[in-house]
Amino acid sequence: MGCMKFLGRAVTTLIFCLATQAPGAAAATALSPQDGSGLAGISEEQELLARQLDRLRRTMEALIPRLEKEGRPRALELVKAALAELDSRPEETKSRTLQELMESAKSGLASGQAVMSLEEQELIVRRLDRLLSILLDRTNVEGLERSLADLKELKQMLSEAAQRERELEAATRDLAKRSQSETAQSVSAKLNQLEAKQRELLGASEQSARQNRELDLAQLERALSELTERQERDRALLESFRPESALQLAPAVERLDEARAQGARAERLRAAAQEMREAARATRDARRDAAAEGSSPDKAKPPTTEAEREAREARAAREAASALAEEAQREERRERAASGSQDPKPGAKSAGEALRKGSQELDQAAPAGREAREKAAASLEQQARELEQAAAELEAQAQAARSAAAEQLARGLSEEQSVAAEAARAAQAALERAKTSAAKAAASTAKAQSEAARFSGPPGNTGPTGPEAPPGASTEPQDAPSAAQAKEQAAEALRATEESARVLERALAEERALPQALSRSQEDAAAEARRLARASEDLPQTKASAGEQLRQQLEDAAQAMGEASEAARQEQGPRSAEAAGRAAKALESAQASLSEAREGASRTPEAQAAAAQRSAAQQALAKEASSAGAESASAELSQEAQSALEQSLEQAEQAMQRAAARAAEGRDAAASSEQREALEKIAQAKQALEQGARPTSEAGRQEAAAQARTQEEIKQQLLELAKRNQARKGAKPSPGLDQAATEAQAAKQSLEQGELSEAEEAEQRVQKQLEQARQELEQEEDEYQRLRQEELLFKIGEELENLARIHGEAMTQTRELDAKREAGARPSRAQRLALKRIAKDEAGIAARAGQIADALQAEQTVVFTEALRSIASDLQRLSVDLDESGDWESGERVQLLQSDVERDLQQLIDALKAERQRREDENRENQGQKPPEEQQGGKEPLVADSAEIKLLAARESGTMRSLERLLALYPELSEPGAAVDPRVLQDVQRLAEQHERITVLFASFRKKLGLPDPSEQ
Repeated sequence: MGCMKFLGRAVTTLIFCLATQAPGAAAATALSPQDGSGLAGISEEQELLARQLDRLRRTMEALIPRLEKEGRPRALELVKAALAELDSRPEETKSRTLQELMESAKSGLASGQAVMSLEEQELIVRRLDRLLSILLDRTNVEGLERSLADLKELKQMLSEAAQRERELEAATRDLAKRSQSETAQSVSAKLNQLEAKQRELLGASEQSARQNRELDLAQLERALSELTERQERDRALLESFRPESALQLAPAVERLDEARAQGARAERLRAAAQEMREAARATRDARRDAAAEGSSPDKAKPPTTEAEREAREARAAREAASALAEEAQREERRERAASGSQDPKPGAKSAGEALRKGSQELDQAAPAGREAREKAAASLEQQARELEQAAAELEAQAQAARSAAAEQLARGLSEEQSVAAEAARAAQAALERAKTSAAKAAASTAKAQSEAARFSGPPGNTGPTGPEAPPGASTEPQDAPSAAQAKEQAAEALRATEESARVLERALAEERALPQALSRSQEDAAAEARRLARASEDLPQTKASAGEQLRQQLEDAAQAMGEASEAARQEQGPRSAEAAGRAAKALESAQASLSEAREGASRTPEAQAAAAQRSAAQQALAKEASSAGAESASAELSQEAQSALEQSLEQAEQAMQRAAARAAEGRDAAASSEQREALEKIAQAKQALEQGARPTSEAGRQEAAAQARTQEEIKQQLLELAKRNQARKGAKPSPGLDQAATEAQAAKQSLEQGELSEAEEAEQRVQKQLEQARQELEQEEDEYQRLRQEELLFKIGEELENLARIHGEAMTQTRELDAKREAGARPSRAQRLALKRIAKDEAGIAARAGQIADALQAEQTVVFTEALRSIASDLQRLSVDLDESGDWESGERVQLLQSDVERDLQQLIDALKAERQRREDENRENQGQKPPEEQQGGKEPLVADSAEIKLLAARESGTMRSLERLLALYPELSEPGAAVDPRVLQDVQRLAEQHERITVLFASFRKKLGLPDPSEQ
């Protein structure tokens, strides 16, 4: 909003200029028509203001495209509104624009009509003030309060509509219940009975499961099954574990490391060769371009001199040399970084050294003439060929290392099933790709070198780009396609080599980590087996011999797992696999023993009798569900509801039958799960029964039609609400209201068609949308309330600053007048008139301070209100003391009181500024978040408690300073029995009362904030 602040400052300047010009215009009314010098000066100032206003308009018009481009809709809206304000023709200005008003004011001054001009300037100030409010995005308090009143009225109407909708939903629900056929009512009663009985049976199953520890037994079964699966996985890994196979991977990895290093060096040599060829080409291209430009027939371009062409060629050579030097520096860093992995052989080519040498040769040749530069370019190409030859040799060495690695991998690993063997096969595939790419790279390199030799000719011949080359002759190397292919194919070979090495390194790491990992896994599995053995001791089902077998088998499994763990740690593959296999068999036997223990517990006469009883009860309930399903076929429901009802009852019956089977087996935990599903299906059947109700009697249909008419009335009410909401100035869209009207229409149609359940659901959706609309309006209300409070704070701050200014002038006048008075003498008539005028000003300030205090009291700002009332009281007393009733007092006591008022006003102004700043900071931090007042479930006060407490502390400090100054001015106050001026005692009493009010206010804040009483600590 920087541009908006700039525009606001410009408008403020215009207002200030007009405000300072107005007294001049007023004074001009006293000038005679012949004295035109004053009027002429004011007229010139008016002309200047008109030009400034015109410049402001042009600035705003120029800002519009920029704001559109930057995507700042709010600032764009404000600028357009400000331009509309400039062009508006309100009635108060007799349908004149602001510019026309200024022209009229100027004409009035020119014609000597100063009074008319003054009136028009006042109108201009008001118009500019409105313009400033628009640019600073300030809405007047009255407009905000009107918006808040409209919102509250809308919310009230919305609440009434929501209440009507709730009542209509209750009536629809009641009608749906009364509209059920006798069969439907009978089915409903049976469903309630089924639900109650099924809950009773569920409770019995759950109680039996708890008594027999069924859930614990089921958990033990799951844990044992998971442990068995885990042991099978470990056994398979241990069987494929071959530590000796991994030993064959290490030599292959060493050969691949060698191949990677040689390939990387070759790649850097090729890159250096390419850089040197580019430098040679750039040097020769500069000469060609200069020669072509010198012989160009284009007469529109002035011919270049030989010196200019020479300078251009030398500059191109130096730039190419500089590029080579930079690349040499980078390559040298890479070579130093790679030197630790593979030491180059003595006399091996160094890319960095070659680049450095080529850079120095070209740099020395740059200023030495064309022949020297051409010789340097030829030398660069020769070095490039040597580097490429060296790269080819390194790639051949890399291929030899890859072949050695492949042979190593093929020895004894091809048929194995192990981690190392799988890695070897993957690495061999990658090496085969590397071999193919390397062969292609070698062929492309040979071809490139052959073409380069044919193009350049014998050593020392510069070819067609030599000194005798014609202008425009091609300098592109003829071996470029083959060289590029060789480079890419060599890079592909290097990538395949890297892939092969990574596969082997990963396999080696896995093989090294596998023994310890499997050892830990078997150790953990042994601990889990022993835990399960201990858990089985407390189960009633495992008290018999089968339970003893279970625990022994778990202990055997744990012991075998321990042996497998130790063997894996020692990398004894066959021994660890054999022990893991024994553990797996022991776990399988434990599962069989656990099943036998469960079955044995369920075969006792008592258990069988209880299970048979629960199963029979459940089976009987399934028959009742079947009977209810048969009866539901004639429930007279809608087709959809009838189908849902029958399907739900059928599924409930099936779940009950499954529960009966599980109960007969003594598996109460499984039975309870099926019983819960049966309850869920019964609930769905009840819902379908309720949703399928339709009014069958004439009275029911008439009642539904009446409800449809009520729903239509509510819909129209909602449409009217939406229309009123849209008509509000600055209203935000309310999707909730629009959707509520749509849902109300759906509810009406369902009622007309007799679809009571669908109508009820639509009515619920209406209420949901109305609640959303209410929340939308509350959010908007909170925003308006925030804007209103911010504007109110701003206005009050402005008012207080104005009061402080007037009071400051009164203080100055009082001091000046008192300085001229003789001590103890009665003031002169002129002095009395001046004191009466000062007293009147102070009384006016007191009255306005009281009005502001009333406004603050309405906003429940206790301390600020108290402070303003105290200021108003002090000002009222000043007005009395300065007037005749106070014997025209203007001395130190009055001036001290004026100083206190000045300080108190400034405290209020500073507190309001701090509060406005706090709000601005908080708004920036909470952008896109829920406002604090909504989070706390209440409205934010005009002034925060923290600001009130700070002002309270400042007032107490000010009260103490005033008392100290009073004691210093009147030392007799400290002397017991001394005679004291009654008016001074009144001042002491005033400070005492002020301290008492501050104490009371602090106590109320302490209780409000839950702070302890200091006197009780």
